[in-house]
Amino acid sequence: MKMRLWFTLLLVLPAAAFALDPASTATAEVGDASILAARMDAISRSHFPAVPDGGGANTLLRPLPGMPTHRFFDRENLAGMVFHAAIRSVDAAQTCAFMGNNAKEAWLPMKSCSGVVAYSLSMIPAQIATSYFLHRRGAHRLERLTPYLWAAPSVAGIAVSARTW
Repeated sequence: MKMRLWFTLLLVLPAAAFALDPASTATAEVGDASILAARMDAISRSHFPAVPDGGGANTLLRPLPGMPTHRFFDRENLAGMVFHAAIRSVDAAQTCAFMGNNAKEAWLPMKSCSGVVAYSLSMIPAQIATSYFLHRRGAHRLERLTPYLWAAPSVAGIAVSARTW
């Protein structure tokens, strides 16, 4: 359990810091000053619901003005989503195979094969929703890293299970 926590922290913290670096999202057309102004404008509108077209959950999904955009389901995102789905599926299949041989699940509270599969595969739509939220907010680097960050615990589970058996 402690090794999994360290592994997750080592992946998440540097990736989040790198993805949220303002210099990494700036392009030739959009400078740092305009990005900062757009973020400050979005923050100020979200804290004052009396302002027309401001506040509420819809504000969170509205893209920031002046941010460069791309299609959400492009080649890179689809590759990440397929990778995440494949890793989750392999982890669920491996766990069920081991549970069929009287092994016990150590990391998840579910103790049945169907529970593990339902939990593991429910993480795929959650990852897609997280990536879409980050895409709409303009954090495109973090959006692209999200499938791999969500797959990291399953990769660790596959490695630990394979090493144990």
